[in-house]
Amino acid sequence: MNLELAFQLFLNGRRGEVSEETIKWYQRRLGPLLQKYMGYEIKAITTDDLREYRASLMNKKTRWETHPTRPTEAGGLSPYTLHQYIRAVRTFFKWLREEEKIDVNPAARLGLPRLPQNPPKAVQEEALLKMIEWAAQNASKRDYALLCFLADTNARAAGVATLTVADLNLENRTAVVREKGNGGNARARRVSFKQRTAQALQQWLAERPAGDYVFVSYRAPHLSPSGIHTVIEKIARKAGVEGRHNPHGFRHGWAMGALRRGADLATVSQDLGHSSVVVTAEFYARWSGKELAERHEKFSWLPEEK
Repeated sequence: MNLELAFQLFLNGRRGEVSEETIKWYQRRLGPLLQKYMGYEIKAITTDDLREYRASLMNKKTRWETHPTRPTEAGGLSPYTLHQYIRAVRTFFKWLREEEKIDVNPAARLGLPRLPQNPPKAVQEEALLKMIEWAAQNASKRDYALLCFLADTNARAAGVATLTVADLNLENRTAVVREKGNGGNARARRVSFKQRTAQALQQWLAERPAGDYVFVSYRAPHLSPSGIHTVIEKIARKAGVEGRHNPHGFRHGWAMGALRRGADLATVSQDLGHSSVVVTAEFYARWSGKELAERHEKFSWLPEEK
């Protein structure tokens, strides 16, 4: 069995267990592996081959070659992207071994690249304010409502993309978004939003073309996650924002901002739709040295000397 056939078996085996977005993620993240070892027998690929593949990714001089919307540009892969590529390889070969398509898993000893121990890359409040101010005056009603909803609800891009009119309750300022879930069945969760977002949505809905989805596209029934990325990219560029501004960065920014303003971990975890506060603590409750010292000063129980 060659690598291409093994890859198709893997995708078919995962369909029904994961969402189609996850299938597309595997297709993108395993694409370079298929290009490098096209025609190889799957059982002939060794741990040394995979380590050579990892090294070739680390030495890349360009990025975004397989991205659906972004053009190829100079610059190597980030540690986070490299981590995803290798994680996909490990999952692929682990599945092949579990399905008894191979006798030995060559990726079992393929180590994951070390990630920087930095706080999550969140959209900064200053950047959000600049984007909101520009969009309120210059963007279309759809794009302004999209930006408000994304920043206000901390919903994932996939949940925002598939939001329907029936999912909205403007009077109560709530919505039901459908995000991550097994078997391609997205899990529904309720999100809340402020009056500003409700007004932006109401103005957009008043002129929105007929259809089920809130954020309609000109080429499809609704915007895709990559389409949302393109809209936000345009707003950021026009507003003069150079820092972090991708859709998921709003989710990080909302969570870290809420914790800095004194929100408790349980509230933030539930608002984000996390299954456990452990996830929230690991990825969002992380502070710089200065921030940690300030919080210690505020919360320490040792009384000051009189």
